[in-house]
Amino acid sequence: EDDLLRAAESILRANGTLKFTPPGESERQVTVRLLAEPQVSGGAVKRFQLALVAEDPRAYASAQSTQDTTAVTASGGGTLTFPVTFPIGFGDPSSGGSATATNSGNRDTFPTIKVYGTINGPTLRNLTTSKSLSFSGLQITAPDYVEVDMLEETARLNGSADNSVLGKLDVSTSEFWPLIPGANSVRLTGTDPDASAKATLTWRHAYA
Repeated sequence: EDDLLRAAESILRANGTLKFTPPGESERQVTVRLLAEPQVSGGAVKRFQLALVAEDPRAYASAQSTQDTTAVTASGGGTLTFPVTFPIGFGDPSSGGSATATNSGNRDTFPTIKVYGTINGPTLRNLTTSKSLSFSGLQITAPDYVEVDMLEETARLNGSADNSVLGKLDVSTSEFWPLIPGANSVRLTGTDPDASAKATLTWRHAYA
């Protein structure tokens, strides 16, 4: 009983993880906090009740999934050859450099993406949903990387909270995007990428 109460108290002002396994399914988890004082009753055999609250209503797979995508040089924009053929496309190569990230759950899930250099002006696109996140003024030089948290809407050099690069974000065209249920085609584009330039996606399948 003392161990239970100590464990409950530890998530009164800090997040904890509730793990459970639905029948016939893999283990899932929810980030929770204690909402009210635990209720314990009974003699030799105890009963207890914990009231928990979850800011994020989704349940996630306990196991993380990871996928890499290499970089593609963005098509040059601003040059027209006459006569002009419509529609005109700028800055988005038609093939190459994409990878498939599959969300096996039934709810959107927001990935964390690490973009490794050397690459200039990186853009992360979810081709399946036509949403993109573009850092037009950003230069990443190896061995540095930028960690983008799509859920928390942060972008940090080498993952450091003291080194935000959100000031380089093209806010007029960018949106922090999720992986929808099913297969998502993701692409990294930029200028002057070297052979080591890539994006690494990490996510958990999400469930209602």
